[in-house]
Amino acid sequence: MNFRKSLTDTLPKEDGQIALILAFAFLALLAAIGGSFLYRMRLEQRAASNYQDSVRAHYLAEAGIERATAELRNDNNEYDDLYESWALGFEETWEEGKYSVYYEEEEE
Repeated sequence: MNFRKSLTDTLPKEDGQIALILAFAFLALLAAIGGSFLYRMRLEQRAASNYQDSVRAHYLAEAGIERATAELRNDNNEYDDLYESWALGFEETWEEGKYSVYYEEEEE
């Protein structure tokens, strides 16, 4: 006696087809959920990267303002001309980025 029966022997043909259809539907659902998860994670990664870039830009801008303020504070001449260090401008490059400070005369 053979007590082992295969799945196809125990289920009628229609039930086997229904099981196959349900299995494919379940796999399609899992694929959709996985794709949605990957898409959301990519959006989160972009948002985090953009936030990190904005924080870097903010602190680089603050560093430029502090440097310009220090240059003006250290200007001890009795007169000003356009050949002093504050008027010539400067640029600082760091690993995170760079900032530039320059003098521009206003037009009347």
